[in-house]
Amino acid sequence: MDIYEYFSTYKVYPVLFIGTGLSLRYYQDSFTWEALLAKIVEECSDNRELFLDKKSECMDSQGHVDYPKLGTLVEESFNSIVKRDRNGKFGFINDEYYRKMEQGQCISRFKIYISQLFTNLHERPEKQDELEKLYRASKNISSVITTNYDNLIENVLYFKPVIGNNILLSNPYGSVYKIHGSIEAPENIVITAEDYKNFDDKYNLIQAQVLSTFIYHPIIFLGYSLQDQNIRKLLKIIFSNIQPNSDLADKIRNNFLLINYQKDSENLELSDYDAALDNNGLTVRIKQLTTDKYGEIYDAISNLDLPVSAMDIRKVHDVIRDIHSGGKIKVKIVDDMSDMHNGDRVIAIGTNNTVFVSTKKKKDLIREYFELIHQKSGAIQSINGQSINSTEYFPVYGFATVCSKINEVETLKQIEHDRIDAMFSQMGSPTSSLTSIAAILSDDSIFKTYKVNEILHAVKAKRIALEDLKSYLLDIPADQRNNTDYRKLLCLYDIMEYGSYGEE
Repeated sequence: MDIYEYFSTYKVYPVLFIGTGLSLRYYQDSFTWEALLAKIVEECSDNRELFLDKKSECMDSQGHVDYPKLGTLVEESFNSIVKRDRNGKFGFINDEYYRKMEQGQCISRFKIYISQLFTNLHERPEKQDELEKLYRASKNISSVITTNYDNLIENVLYFKPVIGNNILLSNPYGSVYKIHGSIEAPENIVITAEDYKNFDDKYNLIQAQVLSTFIYHPIIFLGYSLQDQNIRKLLKIIFSNIQPNSDLADKIRNNFLLINYQKDSENLELSDYDAALDNNGLTVRIKQLTTDKYGEIYDAISNLDLPVSAMDIRKVHDVIRDIHSGGKIKVKIVDDMSDMHNGDRVIAIGTNNTVFVSTKKKKDLIREYFELIHQKSGAIQSINGQSINSTEYFPVYGFATVCSKINEVETLKQIEHDRIDAMFSQMGSPTSSLTSIAAILSDDSIFKTYKVNEILHAVKAKRIALEDLKSYLLDIPADQRNNTDYRKLLCLYDIMEYGSYGEE
């Protein structure tokens, strides 16, 4: 059975369980567990042999390394060395440590440094086509679970990160569960022996929620080796709590697919793999695909044709959650659509293969701009019937590329074009020639009120790439995406990316 045939048996959307190998595949400067710890020791001590000494303390007679124990030893050394040298090489780590302490947060210097190491990773240019395929597959991915700290999934799929106890209250659809912490919350990073013990002791409910996901969804493991202890531990927990020969055990086994990386392999045929759960001979048979053709895997996911998309399920789930929690949404059943008001949110059940919340306000369309375009959402039609006047910043060009049912679209495009022209005519000339948003924001010679203007000038002059502007906009919290500055930046991105502004 090949990967396309296997995925065609899916009745619900899959969950991706992602490990270090995927970050190594797509980032030039990511780390294995050992490489990360080695770099930290060498950076703070200039002594490679110090790391090897610590590694030897954590190695058994078969050469297996206890990495949580090694993480503990490295943390102790790093924190001690950096603490003693307040304003030395790692003075910036001490600055952040004491800033957090002033706020009442005690975060290990070691974990602050880890979060910074993973913050500015560089994608491999040769893998851009493959990442684009993963991006297109996201419409058919229910959620992601990862032990990685970096923001690969947030940057590629635009899934919402969920960390720590927030997992219990989250909508699983369109979320990435960061079960070992994140660079955005270094205090939650799991890397030392104590971290793993606390994770096991305190996260039983989280593990239960994650495990329940495994019962109802196919799970695709990406970026893990066949011997990875996270996989072995997870499988052992699952199969220690169910009867090994039961129908439920068979269902879960059939739901699991392990992608086993093999350089240059073009294989697409699945095989069985007996995964060892411990050192006492306990095994479980699951499916595996040994290959280097990850693009084919993502294409196969994109080809899934289930009645409702994963993102539409998430939207409906949000509405139901609000109803259940006593929120503002009220249930109303109507036979005549003329009874509906323009501000109502509608769930339509019928024969079409798309369900969507049919009306969104302008502020919602702006806030969800990137997601709506990515999903080619029918909710974009909410533009119709809403007044957009000549003094507003509203991005139409991108929406028009994925929705052909926008009324008077050429008029709306002209309004956007004229508004951007008027904006630049009122701004005056740029005062710098900086080439990055970070440089503009950190330049004290530019008054705070003029920084957005400098960014706009730099983007128009193509000193700042549109992709960099997009990343900046995506990093802005959703509740801050309706102020005037955000709308200006978004409209300039929209008209340059999907129109021909600046090239006339």
